[in-house]
Amino acid sequence: MASIYLHPLGAPVRTLILCFILWKISLLLIAACSPGPGYDTSTSLLLSSLHSIGKKKLPSVVQYLIGKLVRWDAIYFVHASNRGYVYEQEWAFGWGFTRVIKFSTIGKYRDNCPSVCVVDQGRT
Repeated sequence: MASIYLHPLGAPVRTLILCFILWKISLLLIAACSPGPGYDTSTSLLLSSLHSIGKKKLPSVVQYLIGKLVRWDAIYFVHASNRGYVYEQEWAFGWGFTRVIKFSTIGKYRDNCPSVCVVDQGRT
């Protein structure tokens, strides 16, 4: 196993996977250590909607990481993939990625997905 680290071209797939994992860990650490909550409160709305529909409360460490990683554009992506483009600001998000989200979640979620309810509060 040590020879992989000394000769990375001997196992390029393992080297690539290791680099990817290290990169993602470093990004997660940067996000976790960044100061916090910023101007975006959509994550707190998402978490409060989960609590209001009877889901059990997440551990505070998980809530902290979710608060650092989820942003308003993720909620718009989910909304656009679920019901299509409704508002003009949603057209800023590409059509292809919303289709990937839609087809990868077919049969897994219903229309009462909490992240959709956050964006379209009048529907709940």
